[in-house]
Amino acid sequence: MTSRVGQIRHLVSRFREMGRPVTSHASDSEFASRVLTPVELELWQRMDAFDRRHSVEVARRFCDVLPAAGRDEVAAALLHDVGKSVVHLGRVGRSIATIVALTPKMRAYRRHETIGADLLRTAGVNSRTVELAAGRADDEVGRALRAADDGRQ
Repeated sequence: MTSRVGQIRHLVSRFREMGRPVTSHASDSEFASRVLTPVELELWQRMDAFDRRHSVEVARRFCDVLPAAGRDEVAAALLHDVGKSVVHLGRVGRSIATIVALTPKMRAYRRHETIGADLLRTAGVNSRTVELAAGRADDEVGRALRAADDGRQ
């Protein structure tokens, strides 16, 4: 679980992103299709455009920090928010839920990593990818992924 400071950083980042268009560029899809297996790509494509764009930004930051990262690790960076595709909470609701879960949907949003891990596991995704995407890896790679998600390098 991220610290309160990490949650606040993530919230600030979300609010900054709110002013940007909610589109995913063709280059994002090309990047994802070079990394992900067909099953993983299908799950990635279920994410909304905002989350797909964010996932590619995270994966690129992650690769900048760990250029020798393996395919499974980069896949985890791309799929770290796949659980949000099930929750369907808008950006303002997500920002609020980062601080406090006022509704059942917000409580589910706060569990998006667990939900995503279940989706990935059910789809037969590699266990290392699942562990990283779920935020359960407390090693150099897991820390680098969390930092990339928070916009830190």
